[in-house]
Amino acid sequence: MNNLDLTVFNIVLKWKKHLLVLGVLSVVLSAIFSSSWFITPLYKSTAILYPANIVPFGSETETEQMIQVLQSDAITDSLVKIFKLYEHYGIDSTKNATHRTVLLGQFHDNISVKKTEFESVQIDVMDKSPKVASEIATVMIKLFDAKEQQLQRQKATERYLVVKEQMERSQHEMDSMETIVQDMRVKDGLLDYSIQTQYAMKSYLKSVAEKGNGRDLEEFLSTLKSKGGKFMIITETLWRMRISFHYLKEKHDEYYKDTLKKLSYSNVVVRPYEADKKSYPVRWLIVVTSLFSSLLLAVIAISAIENYRNSSEQ
Repeated sequence: MNNLDLTVFNIVLKWKKHLLVLGVLSVVLSAIFSSSWFITPLYKSTAILYPANIVPFGSETETEQMIQVLQSDAITDSLVKIFKLYEHYGIDSTKNATHRTVLLGQFHDNISVKKTEFESVQIDVMDKSPKVASEIATVMIKLFDAKEQQLQRQKATERYLVVKEQMERSQHEMDSMETIVQDMRVKDGLLDYSIQTQYAMKSYLKSVAEKGNGRDLEEFLSTLKSKGGKFMIITETLWRMRISFHYLKEKHDEYYKDTLKKLSYSNVVVRPYEADKKSYPVRWLIVVTSLFSSLLLAVIAISAIENYRNSSEQ
């Protein structure tokens, strides 16, 4: 047989026993090295949740804000403390100068938060203990609700204090105007500029027509003329301020209630559970990949050797 005409099929037929032995060894070795003796099996717990009652900050969406909070240092540090992740991951913080970096690397390898195509948030936790994986996902949701409530209350408190300051300033201005109006009512007898002006003019004209004594009316008309405009401006301004104050009062009460609200900020549609089957490593995939890789490399190597030998003999 001319080696130049060798095909993969011919090589497999010629070296089938060797390839069979190699395949068996590859399967056995890959099965051994992918076992729990060499690779720690990891179990996955998954939770899927939707944001609720969240007032976003800036231009981000509710889902984006949920992801940002779940990935925040506050929640990460809380999980590290609650589950003693330094010990759990086997990281010695006293001997490793970069222990924080190593821990965060392991943390983000095992815990992921991502947005789904349906605008929900998916939390995946991998751990050597299925119970711990489930508990971490559950606690993350609780920590998110607590942190989001803190953020929302902080924002509501800021709005409440701003409106409260506006109300106090508006109240002070209204009190000053009320004092001025009350003083003009008592000293000058001004009650309602438009009505009193019409009444005074009618009375004055009637008094003149009857050739009566209109001196008192002339004095009152003079008062209306000199102070009536100011009185009207102040009363109209005061009326508008009362409307504005009423609006501020509604906002004040609304924001105050927001500072006291106890709400849930997540709707959990898929709750984390303890997995009864490991997710990593996938042994059958490792075995199959190793088998085909070793056989392919063997066929290539044999083909190269056969072609070299045939070329040398020729």
